[in-house]
Amino acid sequence: MANENCLAGIRCPHCDNEKEFEITVEAYARVVDDGVHDLTSENDWDDDSRIMCMACRARGTVGEFSTMPSADVLRSRHGVWGEHPDYPADDWRYEVGNDDTRQGYWEWVASSIERDMAQE
Repeated sequence: MANENCLAGIRCPHCDNEKEFEITVEAYARVVDDGVHDLTSENDWDDDSRIMCMACRARGTVGEFSTMPSADVLRSRHGVWGEHPDYPADDWRYEVGNDDTRQGYWEWVASSIERDMAQE
């Protein structure tokens, strides 16, 4: 079952685990010379945060473990001139030619993935 809370859209690309990860987070605390006080329960992470799958120990970034990767993550996975296997560049060029999109290729792929996942 897919996660619906803070791990929504996160899955290990190596073993398909969705249950438990270690993520490097940014947290805030009041710090004085004698120690840390008032560590907040709020914490943040983004696509560039480090992540480790607790099932298979695979490591990467949150963006690389995302089931809805950003255009930047897709570009780094496949290369600037690469192509996503499910979203051919010819389809993107067709939409550009018909003035159906003004997005760059990787932005179009990311929004297409998000659209297709919302329809499932």
